[in-house]
Amino acid sequence: MSPQFHLFSLLPPELRTQIWLSAFSTPPPTFYFYKPGAWKLTPCSCSLDSSALDFVFDHKVYDAVQLDIPLFFVNREARAIARAWMRENDVEEVEDGEREERVVFRKEFNPVKDVLFMPYDQWEKFACEGVNRGFANDALGRYLHSGEQWYQHLQVLYLIIDPPSDLRPVNDGMKIQPRWNLKDSEEFETRPVFAVKQSALE
Repeated sequence: MSPQFHLFSLLPPELRTQIWLSAFSTPPPTFYFYKPGAWKLTPCSCSLDSSALDFVFDHKVYDAVQLDIPLFFVNREARAIARAWMRENDVEEVEDGEREERVVFRKEFNPVKDVLFMPYDQWEKFACEGVNRGFANDALGRYLHSGEQWYQHLQVLYLIIDPPSDLRPVNDGMKIQPRWNLKDSEEFETRPVFAVKQSALE
């Protein structure tokens, strides 16, 4: 029996659209690999002193992850639906001349939805990075406007027990990493260790 439904093109456009959309889902929380350099020194907008500075955690320094969207290559109709889904989920289409499809789909880190992953041996570097940044040459001797505490927007911390050996960043020059997410974590154990109350985001 053929797996194809040859009468699909004869269905009403609205029904075809619903069928295409049913093939997509909201991406689960995705792992992004930690690397230093996220703390930025910027002018403080909440101070009358023009020399006042603020530390900003710039999550855009983290490499994007690659997504597979096979329906993008089915036909024009499916591609239009795929692009609409990509816009809703902040997925970007990037040309890549080295691949047969010549297109790569990348998704930037979303601090509200995604997970920042770091190996155990980098945890201390991550925890101290904001403090150490205050002793850099461009920060010494200058007034720094800071919040009540570091990482006040951190909501959940996952402790991954015995992570897979291939759960690590790839350095291929494209700044796009393979995709890992919490659904994949069925292969290993995850534990939420603590959560900051919601008022920290208010």
